[in-house]
Amino acid sequence: MKIRSRRLIAICLGIALITTLMVPGGTGLAAADDGPVSLQILAINDLHGYIEQTESLDGRPLGGAAYLSTYLLEREMDAVNTLRVHAGDAIGASPLISGMLQDHPTIEVLSFMGFDLGIPGNHELDEGIAELYRVQYGGTHEVAGYFAGSSFPLVLANLVSAESGDPVFPPYLIKVVEGIPVAFIGVIT
Repeated sequence: MKIRSRRLIAICLGIALITTLMVPGGTGLAAADDGPVSLQILAINDLHGYIEQTESLDGRPLGGAAYLSTYLLEREMDAVNTLRVHAGDAIGASPLISGMLQDHPTIEVLSFMGFDLGIPGNHELDEGIAELYRVQYGGTHEVAGYFAGSSFPLVLANLVSAESGDPVFPPYLIKVVEGIPVAFIGVIT
């Protein structure tokens, strides 16, 4: 998968912030004698609702939520602390299995897989901000019906309401890992 500049910026900001917080003497949040805190960030992008395995490579199944979940679980076994992040385009431009139900299935799968947060990409905004709000916070769609919303928050610092000038979603999220605050700042181009 190709990482686009906005996702790369978001991931780099998060990693830079984490590095600053974990380096001894970086912020003074962790006592120097406690040592560094280990944190693994598992990030995905451009899922586009492909929750069902539909392709093969060299005769082996490729893609889908089951394979993604297995891969993430395998990586988590190697780490003490792990956070799961989607860095945009988890929904939108989706195949029928997710798209015909307003991407409810994809959000449910990511929620079930334990994602900690998401950063909207351009395809999250395909049907406008009101529809993304509904998918995020819950509500009823005329075709897809009621949806309870996502179990993980979206963060986005640089998209503001034309009416109020306030951020459309919270600009950042702080997760605490072994007593160390780790900030994630969402950015879209």
